Amino acid sequence: MKFIHVISGSDSSGGAGMQQDVRTVHGFGFHAVCSVTGITVQSFQKAVSVFPVPDDVFRQQLKVSEMFNPAAVKIGALFSVRQLYDVIDFIRDCPVPVIIDPVFRPTAGNSFYSPEMISLFRREVLPHADVITPNKTELEILFEKQFSSIEEAAEYVLKNKPQLTSFILKGGHFEGTEIKEAAVDGSIHYFFKPRRNFQYSHGTGCMLSTAIACGLADGMLLTDAFCQATEMVSREYLKADFQ
Repeated sequence: MKFIHVISGSDSSGGAGMQQDVRTVHGFGFHAVCSVTGITVQSFQKAVSVFPVPDDVFRQQLKVSEMFNPAAVKIGALFSVRQLYDVIDFIRDCPVPVIIDPVFRPTAGNSFYSPEMISLFRREVLPHADVITPNKTELEILFEKQFSSIEEAAEYVLKNKPQLTSFILKGGHFEGTEIKEAAVDGSIHYFFKPRRNFQYSHGTGCMLSTAIACGLADGMLLTDAFCQATEMVSREYLKADFQ
């Protein structure tokens, strides 16, 4: 039995966050070990409010997760400076791949991260992550720079990222008739896919990063794990549109 450790918030809509992570993990044949960061009240359109779990409870969850010897760790939304410090301590010597979906703010609603947390994430989390999966907005927050194209973003990330940290740059928020995305490790790999406007698209980022974690846990290369994850997300959301 192999486990994926998921660190994220629980979404009241059920379409993102922990619920989506667990479904994805089980879909790839793994079992989920969960460290819940908080309860979010969300509709499919926006986040209404957030209730972080007590700091000591979160810390206990991280400690217990180690007993399961997970094959990978996926980190989503965090809701306090204390949680961020605990995650920094947790991932610093983590022996398995750490995949982070930097949910700094929801698509609509109040920001999850304060300016202090973003600065701390940039300094202390980024160098210890194996893979970061930002969209355009999250990437611009992370590097404090605006990007007009995926190519510009990828070239900048290649020159300025920590040496051992890889990036998956999601392309949905960049303009274009098709979606162009990039995996940035020691070089840049571009991927193309049709632009689809899903009627139901809540939680695509959660599913993608968790699916990548599952691929890496299976020993796949990052580019292969990303391709597998993209196919899975498209398949599941096309299915949801027709149900």
